[in-house]
Amino acid sequence: MCRGVSNFGTLAPGLIDRLRQEFPDADVTVIVTLRRVDDHLAAWQGQRLCFGRTPRPLSGAGLAPCFNTIHFDFQRMLHPWLERFPDARFDISDYASTLAAGGAVPDFIMRSGLDFPAGLVAVGRANIGIPRALHEVARLGNRFLAPRMARMLREFMIGLANDPALPENDQIELFGAHNRMLLVERFASINTYLRALAGGRAFFADEDDIARLRPISGIDALGVALPILRARIQQHGLAPEVADFVTRLDFRQAG
Repeated sequence: MCRGVSNFGTLAPGLIDRLRQEFPDADVTVIVTLRRVDDHLAAWQGQRLCFGRTPRPLSGAGLAPCFNTIHFDFQRMLHPWLERFPDARFDISDYASTLAAGGAVPDFIMRSGLDFPAGLVAVGRANIGIPRALHEVARLGNRFLAPRMARMLREFMIGLANDPALPENDQIELFGAHNRMLLVERFASINTYLRALAGGRAFFADEDDIARLRPISGIDALGVALPILRARIQQHGLAPEVADFVTRLDFRQAG
């Protein structure tokens, strides 16, 4: 389900009714893929940074505003669709199965039941994000740099996504112990709802991982990544405004 359509239930539920009315005799299948909530929030944080926004860190005040959004409250997103399309077939699955199928496109082709032409051209990943170790650099760049310079910095950091010298995304703790436990507590009722949809079994096969702290703290990951970023910028000769900003970056500015 694309993000815009996912918002129908919370922002404009009448649009779901309109969609149903436009195709009164259709055999409807609603395909939904849900990512484990901690991974999804981490990825959404990165997307917002890529859009040039300045969300507060998820380890601090940035988590609470997520609780009333579809990026956390999957029940709030799903229920209006289930209620308004009672006769539709709902195919709701974990993002892990999408990855196992080879990505979003082959997964959709398999799950949709539609006939696609042979010889389709494979596509690569569309959403390569800023390395999580550098999220705070992106946030401060978006906040303090001119828009064109901030975009240059973001695009450069996206280009470092596969740099083996940087800490791996899934090893970095973006929430911290307190906020991760808060996330688990607040998600418990939503997880129960998803279990019911899954017939009583765990919807996320690795749901216990939501509570697991990652081995590298965000600040430690940043401590490793920032010198690497400075060295890469020097090697590639980015605009002086960007190079100077990263060289002088003082994380006491954070907030």
